[in-house]
Amino acid sequence: MARYNNAAYVLAGRLIEKVTGEAYEAVIKRLILEPLGCTESFFTAGEVMTRRFAVGHAYKEPQGAVTVARPLLLPRSSAPAGGLFSTARDQIRYARFHLGQAPADGGTPVLARETLDRMKAPTISTPGGVLGDWVGISWGLRDIGGVRVAAHGGSTNGQESAFEIVPERNFAVTVLTNSATGLQVNRELVNWAKQTYLGLAEEEPPTVALDEAALLPFTGRYVSDMWIIDISPSGDGGLTAKPSFPPAALESYKAISDEPPEPVPGFTIRMTGDEQYMISDGQYKGMKGSFARAGGRITGINFAGRLAVKQ
Repeated sequence: MARYNNAAYVLAGRLIEKVTGEAYEAVIKRLILEPLGCTESFFTAGEVMTRRFAVGHAYKEPQGAVTVARPLLLPRSSAPAGGLFSTARDQIRYARFHLGQAPADGGTPVLARETLDRMKAPTISTPGGVLGDWVGISWGLRDIGGVRVAAHGGSTNGQESAFEIVPERNFAVTVLTNSATGLQVNRELVNWAKQTYLGLAEEEPPTVALDEAALLPFTGRYVSDMWIIDISPSGDGGLTAKPSFPPAALESYKAISDEPPEPVPGFTIRMTGDEQYMISDGQYKGMKGSFARAGGRITGINFAGRLAVKQ
């Protein structure tokens, strides 16, 4: 549920409205969607429901029941974080824009190539993280075999997407799934596409088995405004993580769903470096992250792109 309450995007939307004096949705349509020819992307249910669209779904543990994720729309304040309905065709049009290609109608480019390149330049180092090894301007960046990849997927109620571009190969791939557990298939399809068409193989880092004394500094409870993660030794050289939701997060969830969030099953963490790890099973299998260290002690865990602080 952390994916629904992204304050940075909400604040960016408010800033856009303040500067332009227009509604956020109108600005995005006027400055981005229309110039790029994205005619299949909408913010309102009234526009979406008159066309074919895929309803989001949730998977209930342990029964394995699949249910429709309701409501269809997030609160309007969340529009910048996940309120746009789109299609694979429009996603590829958007990818062409970020690859520096001119609009299909030959119009003026929305942004100069120099600006697009600066957006994909590293600003903050996040080695081994789920977002990549660096963060640009709204891009997670990493290198595969010396080739730069820029990515920014998305999640909303019952929906998961993946979106990656490889600028020097003029390549883009997008995957849209209507399941809250779509992360795994997204990752596998994107990796298959890069390996099949570009020869870029996403290699998993080797994991190391540690004894309980070496794992002890990583154990404990980690808390953010959206997650509580209890970590303990797994007994086989790794760590067992059991996520849950703090009360404040459950209250926030009521704004975007008719039902409480499904409990997230526990998963196993395998260490791949001094602070780096990879999840080896469950719905987050293959996800990478890192522990934060300060003053010689472990102070937090970066999970799913967000920091939870050790208590």
